[in-house]
Amino acid sequence: MEKEQQNLKTKWNLQKSNAKWINPVQACGDLKCAGGHKLKNTVVCSECPGHLYWLDVPTRSYMCRGCEKSSKFHSLDLICTRCKSESYCKIRV
Repeated sequence: MEKEQQNLKTKWNLQKSNAKWINPVQACGDLKCAGGHKLKNTVVCSECPGHLYWLDVPTRSYMCRGCEKSSKFHSLDLICTRCKSESYCKIRV
């Protein structure tokens, strides 16, 4: 059990080092939301103001530079972080 935990920690550290914060997740399309806000083409985390960076594009895996949260996009749709309304842009893959 202890060896498995060590392996998971090693894999997590490797995943963070592989991110290298080089390839940011970007949006494309009309960079506006239904609430009228103008959006930037960089995608930020929903939990902190950190920017998202790709870990693996084919599987849509990303990591937040601020809180180091790692997850996958299940949809290409984006939501405005200010008013939580639907945006008219998608994630550029």
